[in-house]
Amino acid sequence: MLFDTHTHVQFAAFDDDRDMVLTRAKTADVYFANVGTDIISSRAALLLAEQYRFDGVYATAGFHPTNFVRHHDPQEKREDYHEEFDAARFDELARNAGISMIGECGLDYFRIEEPAIRDKEREIFMVQLEAATKYKKPLMIHCRPESGEDAYDDLYDLLKPEVHHLPENPGIIHFFVGSNETAKKFLDLGFCIGFGGAITFRNADVHREHVAYVPLDRIVLETDAPYVAPEPHRGERNEPIFVKKVAEKIAEVKRIAFEEVEQVTFMNATRFFNAR
Repeated sequence: MLFDTHTHVQFAAFDDDRDMVLTRAKTADVYFANVGTDIISSRAALLLAEQYRFDGVYATAGFHPTNFVRHHDPQEKREDYHEEFDAARFDELARNAGISMIGECGLDYFRIEEPAIRDKEREIFMVQLEAATKYKKPLMIHCRPESGEDAYDDLYDLLKPEVHHLPENPGIIHFFVGSNETAKKFLDLGFCIGFGGAITFRNADVHREHVAYVPLDRIVLETDAPYVAPEPHRGERNEPIFVKKVAEKIAEVKRIAFEEVEQVTFMNATRFFNAR
């Protein structure tokens, strides 16, 4: 069995064939977690987890760091979209027993240089970190730097004094794009590192260096579907069954059997999701 720890099957990109996507994943023995990026998508993820609770479908509740800024995401099919962060509404959702993790949440500095926006991102992240500590749920972290390790450095400074309040396995650093030195800092805090389709790209040697560096028992698989489909599906809509391509590439990079990657990464995912 494989476990896609970060996907968004609740997004509008799957409205036309969501049941088929779910069926393909179930047939291929792929478990997956739908990750919330705001109140609407978090509730939709929870609804799917409740509807398919015996089929390896899980949910997280989060507020993506850029969602309070107006933007357009064609995969979500929402023009000029933004949402004001409502801490009370989020807390009500976060405490739900069907929510396995808090996030995706974190810091995103890519093409965002305004200090006020970055300050707001940190403020919203801290509210979600507080919810994670209060309800003893691990974090699904989104972190994207603008230059160097700026966002990772700030994230680390926010997490380090609070990590002892989180569960023993505090969370996942999703779609990691930092350095090996930065990876070590988060590994030392107890986090796992998520790798997805980008590691299969021909020009992604740096990502594969990270795969080689991070111990297998601290790696989880992800797709980030509908985004970042792996080779040979690059440019297509991504979906959970494509997580197998990620596992195959990790096995190739680490020069180990695919079955070992499958087994170990599935067990790693169970640290965060009570897999049935």
